[in-house]
Amino acid sequence: MFFECSAITLTDAGIMTSLFLAGLFGGATHCAFMCSPFVVMLQQKTIGRISSVLLLPYHLGRMTTYVALGVLANLFLSMAFPVSPLRYGVASFILALAGLMFLVQSIPFLGKFFPMLLKIHLPLPLAPIQKISSRLLENNSPIRLYGVGIMLGLIPCGLVMGAMMAVATLDDPIKAALGMAAFCAGTMPSLMLVSLGGKTLATIFPMQFRLLSQWVIVLNGILLIAIAGRILP
Repeated sequence: MFFECSAITLTDAGIMTSLFLAGLFGGATHCAFMCSPFVVMLQQKTIGRISSVLLLPYHLGRMTTYVALGVLANLFLSMAFPVSPLRYGVASFILALAGLMFLVQSIPFLGKFFPMLLKIHLPLPLAPIQKISSRLLENNSPIRLYGVGIMLGLIPCGLVMGAMMAVATLDDPIKAALGMAAFCAGTMPSLMLVSLGGKTLATIFPMQFRLLSQWVIVLNGILLIAIAGRILP
């Protein structure tokens, strides 16, 4: 079967763990600050049930989009470069590029040396996405909140692009889906705390947590680059 998942190898597990940690620590710094206006606005419109307060439908919508994007990226690479020494070389290059994107996201001055990495994003029109999201927010039902998550999951983000590039190198789309789900799950705790009005470690100990987060994402980037070397036959 085309979508039959092969056994998860140590390399696969390393990539998925790296993506979860990137989401967890990147979410507490990058996502909590960049996405907090959306989250606060959504929370104000859905006061009531705990599932709405935690914005679970919204996060599931984001996860749906991330998983779909990861699977499409994986399928594209598989079709463009079938199993061959060339595919391994391309996958190694893409995974190393994903590692560099994580490094650039955590160490901003690296953007001066790799300016093109800051420009990589999905060529999607933002105006229609924002317009559809606004219409969905006219009603605060869980279904519409799920739809908002799907739409806002398309907004350009360096961390998401890095995760997509990483899962594209996995050897089947199911693993790609699991990798993107792990990344999204990592981003959820900090955004849930923001929606509840709680303080994350990033706001209680801003300098210490930012330093910790930067080093974790740096290590994740280095891990992806190291795994890229192992992919080569």
